Amino acid sequence: EKGGGVLRLYSADPHASKGIQKLDEKTDAKEWISDVKFSADGNTLAVGAHDCKIYIYTVETGTGESAKLKLRSTFAKHNSVINHLDLSADGRFMQSNCSAYELLFCDTTTGKQITSATELRDVKWSTWTCTLGWPVQGIWAAGMDGSDINAVARSHSGHLLATSDDLGKVNLFRYPAVQAGAGSVNYAAHSSHVMNVRWTAADECLLSCGGNDKCLMQWRHSMTLAGGSSSRGQGLAHSDSADEEEFPAGAGGSAGPAAFDFGGGPSGGDEAGAVKPWLGAVRAPKNPPPVSPAAPNAHLELQWVNGYTSASAGAKNTKISSNLFYNASNCPVYPAAAVAVQLHCGEGGEKGGRSAGKDEAVSRAAFKQSFFQGHDDDILCLAVSKDRRFIATGQTASKSSKGKGSIIVWDAVQSRLLCRMDGCHQRAVCSLSFNPEGNQLVSVGQDDSNTHILWEDQGGGWSKAQQVATSKGDKAPVLFSRWVHTSNPMANTAEYHFLTGGADGVNFWKSQGSSLSKKQGRFTKRYKAAPLLCAANIQGKDSWRMVVGTSTGDLYLYAEREVCDGVEGAHKGPVLCLAEGGDDCTFLVSGGRDHLVKVWNQAMQPISVFDVSPFSVVDASVASLDVRPTDPHNPSALTLLVGTYGGEIIELSAEKGSSHASKKGSDAGGAGEHRNLDLSHSTADVLLHSHYSGELWGLAPHPLDPDVYATVGDDKTLRIWSIRGNCLLKAQPLYWPARCVAWHPLGTALAVGFHESAKGGYKGAAKGKGGAAAAPAAAKGKSTVPKNAAKRNSAAVEDGEEGGGDNIYESGGGASSGPADTSHKGAIHLYSFHKPSNGRIEIKKRADGCTSLAWINDIKFSPDGRVLLAGSHDKRLYAFDIPELSSGDASNDAVWAPWAKCLDQAKYEFNKHSSAVLHVDFTLDGRYFQTNCQAAELLFGAVDTGRQETSATKLADYNGQLEDDPELEGRQWASQTCKLGWTVQGIWPPGADTTDINSVDRSADGKLLATADDFGNVKLFRFPCAQDASKFLSYGGHSSHVTNVRWTTANQLLSVGGNDKCVFVWSMSEK
Repeated sequence: EKGGGVLRLYSADPHASKGIQKLDEKTDAKEWISDVKFSADGNTLAVGAHDCKIYIYTVETGTGESAKLKLRSTFAKHNSVINHLDLSADGRFMQSNCSAYELLFCDTTTGKQITSATELRDVKWSTWTCTLGWPVQGIWAAGMDGSDINAVARSHSGHLLATSDDLGKVNLFRYPAVQAGAGSVNYAAHSSHVMNVRWTAADECLLSCGGNDKCLMQWRHSMTLAGGSSSRGQGLAHSDSADEEEFPAGAGGSAGPAAFDFGGGPSGGDEAGAVKPWLGAVRAPKNPPPVSPAAPNAHLELQWVNGYTSASAGAKNTKISSNLFYNASNCPVYPAAAVAVQLHCGEGGEKGGRSAGKDEAVSRAAFKQSFFQGHDDDILCLAVSKDRRFIATGQTASKSSKGKGSIIVWDAVQSRLLCRMDGCHQRAVCSLSFNPEGNQLVSVGQDDSNTHILWEDQGGGWSKAQQVATSKGDKAPVLFSRWVHTSNPMANTAEYHFLTGGADGVNFWKSQGSSLSKKQGRFTKRYKAAPLLCAANIQGKDSWRMVVGTSTGDLYLYAEREVCDGVEGAHKGPVLCLAEGGDDCTFLVSGGRDHLVKVWNQAMQPISVFDVSPFSVVDASVASLDVRPTDPHNPSALTLLVGTYGGEIIELSAEKGSSHASKKGSDAGGAGEHRNLDLSHSTADVLLHSHYSGELWGLAPHPLDPDVYATVGDDKTLRIWSIRGNCLLKAQPLYWPARCVAWHPLGTALAVGFHESAKGGYKGAAKGKGGAAAAPAAAKGKSTVPKNAAKRNSAAVEDGEEGGGDNIYESGGGASSGPADTSHKGAIHLYSFHKPSNGRIEIKKRADGCTSLAWINDIKFSPDGRVLLAGSHDKRLYAFDIPELSSGDASNDAVWAPWAKCLDQAKYEFNKHSSAVLHVDFTLDGRYFQTNCQAAELLFGAVDTGRQETSATKLADYNGQLEDDPELEGRQWASQTCKLGWTVQGIWPPGADTTDINSVDRSADGKLLATADDFGNVKLFRFPCAQDASKFLSYGGHSSHVTNVRWTTANQLLSVGGNDKCVFVWSMSEK
């Protein structure tokens, strides 16, 4: 209307007693109203207008047919007129587009903008009508501008996407349409620009309306078969025809995902085939094996976790403070994904670090882990009480917590839950700290105000926690919290109880009844303002001080609230962590980005330095420190726990009674004068290794040795692990991020799949999760190998060492290789693997090649090892002939000479898929392969020729039960890692789409099937799982999407988490 937009709310039932009636009217908008959306529960209405604002209303329903609108908030962050908006499935979030081509997000409960798209990457959207966003980026053809497409609509099934454009066309894509140039089917009937498209409730029809032609068109969709005919009902999925043209060679190609025709009423048939293309390739074998929908008669138990949530591994780019501590039993405790781990290093035995000179697996065999599994998402912070009896852990918001983080206090030794504070902070809990007495706990949330809460133990032994005070903090993120020591006059005279700090400086807090009050710390002209990263108490010669580490490498000393002194250039680069020396704080330990651990005396003079670079694979920045409590049997020993950004946990032990203790060290008062504080001759034991940065996808157990498995990740490393030894055996630098790895059947070679164009920069993730993938640090030009590691290893080779050190680190990769990158080509590399009797594994690159410029998603050798298949994100399956490999000496270069050029030319390229090839399997006889793609297709082909096998019936008996017939030998699938097919059709829960499950694997004995999904679950089914609604057992622990699962030959299960970068080892037992 003239003068502004008008919003009217009507009753929707034309058969109501009074017909369609106006219920309410609002005139808040000053211009045309361009889009309106109800939330799924009908309680929220979002209204976008040409005045660049979105008005969010609460729908208040009364008795009978009455309803009212109440303005809840106004979102005014767009710079142009609002075009489209969508609400999340739970109604909490909103996304919106405007004519300035902005994609913005909002919290509908507050109307505040959410500036981090990463926070919403896993949100389920009730609708998708925004023309901009991750799942619709492939709809834009080359040369288009942001106004060429007027509307989009995701089908209710979530598998199709319709668009309307200025050229008078309705276009149909598969959803999500992520890749540039995504295939589509185009339909012309409108005479000018098509203004809108929407699906009917059951996806039976699509409606489109033209602008100038003012026509409303109704389209009915169906599955396209050969010759352009369409199939309805169950014919596509259940036809028994064995005709060769059952599936045309071009199916799933440019023809597009489905077909439309002008239609009248509904067909009445089952439309599953239209949205689940793979069902058309499902055929039951003539002699099927027994199928049971019951839960498996087996159980998984978490045995070991190779992973540590270091400061670089925080969820949603969260900076994580020190989170690695000794408990009362002197066992290291730390978070790994959604699990808190307690590491038991054995009794009286040698830990066997790099200085031990023993086989790494043997020396780690006595190690055990116990777990606290009370969380269901990333543990972001961990704090231990002064007596080390209690641990508090805080997590990020999970899918079930309605956007709120939780805190759990538990027994540090018995891993027993004591009390929970669920949903106490918005978004996440980013910092925790116990007071010196251990009866109070301060927590900091990740909301916009960084809310601080003070908790008190009300039940004794933290059996019950009560919130006693709360207050808002500053707007800048809080990076640490630390209590003032009870002997510090600051705690008595000024009554400052604790401090918190971050990018904007430090605040000193004290509790006053039910509230907390703060005063900001002051800088000086000499000691200028800088982001503060950590803090600790120290008892100086004359007085107590609070020491704070800065991002510039300095240490600031606070008396009261002002910097009174400092140590400039304490570290080269940020001071990342500080640890107090003993109960009386008579010395201090610091760790920095410069890979150094430094010990300081009471006068803040450096006593000793230790470089942890030689013991880290990727990034030796010191992220966490803890000083082991004094051992009454050896009070002079100083032992430190060190956590690195690269995910290593290292224990440093100063030599007992060392004569190398510095003079400054002997000046330390209190306990310091009885301890040797000289770290220069320390023993360093690496207790744990982890993958680092980006995501972790590649996983492959050894085909013959049940103890060994391999992983590859975005951190540009190939790692070989031991299950029995609970350790890393070898870390091999790679040249680019990798997503898949496979063993040769003889176990003497490995194939690794890369993103070949990543050598010029990281190009993103193979599987998007709702936002642009963050580039790993290593891919941005940072060295992936410690600078001195290359020198150390080259020296070891030159000296011909055989027994010294474990030599698990290998130089020659990543950014540290420099010009060497130019000699490496191709998206696939082949490596030889040799494990001699001395246990020092040798890995050498033997070939490289493959012309794919997209991610290699899966890679496998044929059962006889003579063919290598690689599924790529460019929709192709690449095949290579592999020279025959004898089981002789794998360290002999002559054995590998025929391999040098085997990847130079592909045997063939199978290009029948319409989207990225995700999984591939061989038959046991090596004659056929099966593949899945991102478009939910299941295709088959001949291994020798690459010709598509269009008859699913012909291969159905490879899923059957073998009889005593020699001719049937080998008529089975060698593996079942394809997630679509007859034997795995029962794994899909109602409402799931084919991106929800990332990986499947059949156990070595063929009785069980494991799956990995986007919800952090590892599930266990019976195999085959061919009935809908099959029951399963579910296991948590991973904090994000589980990207891969694989069984070892001994029926142990391995799983890897994408963002948590942890490898879980599960033991299986029958009930």
